Amino acid sequence: MVKRLIKKDRWDKINIIGMLILTALTALGTLKVAFKEAPEIRESLQDLAVSRGACLTPNVIYGTVTYNGNPAPNVEVIVRNINTGDSKQLVTDESGRYLESVGNFPNCWIGGDRIKIDSCISNKCGTQEIVFSLEGGGIEINIEI
Repeated sequence: MVKRLIKKDRWDKINIIGMLILTALTALGTLKVAFKEAPEIRESLQDLAVSRGACLTPNVIYGTVTYNGNPAPNVEVIVRNINTGDSKQLVTDESGRYLESVGNFPNCWIGGDRIKIDSCISNKCGTQEIVFSLEGGGIEINIEI
C-alpha cells in the first residue's frame, strides 16, 4: 500500500511538471503570435524590457570583411545603431570574420532600427546599412573594402 502511494505521488508530481511545461510552451506560442500580429504588444514588451535593462530577442550581427576579394584579418569594424547612437568597435579574426551580440549594447535594439557597419583599411572604406529585425537569430553583413 505504501509503495502504491509513493508511485502515485511520483506520477502526480510528473503530471504537474508536465502541465507546467505545457502551459509555458503555450504561453510562449501565444507571445510569438502576439509579436507578429500586434506590433503595439511587441513595442510595449520591448519598452518594458529596456526599462528593466534586458533585451527581448537574442540577435547577433556577423560577417566577413574582405579587401580586394581576400579576407581582411585584424581590421576594425564599427557597428552602429543609428537610432539609439549605440556603437561598438570590433576587430576581425584571422579569417576576416566579426561577430557581436546586440544584447551587448547599452540600449536594446528594436525592429526598424537602422544599423550601419563600417570598416576601413588605410583610406579605403566599406559600409553596409540594414534595417534591424526582431525575428531572432543572426544577421549576416559582409563588408567589401
